[in-house]
Amino acid sequence: MKGCYSCFPDEVHGTVRYRQPRANAGRKKVQQAILSALFNLNQQNFTLPNIVTSSRGDCMVQFEIGVADDTVFSFLDRDEVKQLQVQIRKQLFDCLDFFCAVKYYLVSRKKPTPLKFDYFMFRFVFTKKLRTLSLFHERGPRRVSTEELIMFLTERINMEMKGNRLQMQDAQ
Repeated sequence: MKGCYSCFPDEVHGTVRYRQPRANAGRKKVQQAILSALFNLNQQNFTLPNIVTSSRGDCMVQFEIGVADDTVFSFLDRDEVKQLQVQIRKQLFDCLDFFCAVKYYLVSRKKPTPLKFDYFMFRFVFTKKLRTLSLFHERGPRRVSTEELIMFLTERINMEMKGNRLQMQDAQ
């Protein structure tokens, strides 16, 4: 089923629950904002200090995010986002699962040198009043911790939400 990964791990490394500040920021708007934010992450380069407060400034970060489709993930490109937007108009998702490779490159005078990457899976679960993000670190050096990635993702989604920001209720 599109959007849901049937093998998502039971044990996760981080969870945050959000509550909506306004009733008009429903599940549809949140799901559209998540897709837009993650698609935009796939298009940009960051320096590590943009994501992690205490880090090296000579490290570039790229995200490669895919959306689940039962047992596989498809890269979240423009066509994939359009298909998901059509699905959201027909029927809202109860959950959305994503795979995320956080790719690190040491930037020097010559071409960037790849470093070991981090691999995460995350799941957004939607109910009428509560949204939950669960994050699983599959492997990698954890240059970005699960907490820092949750904060970064929340910030990027809130940029898409504009006035209807997701507010963290509690984090584990």
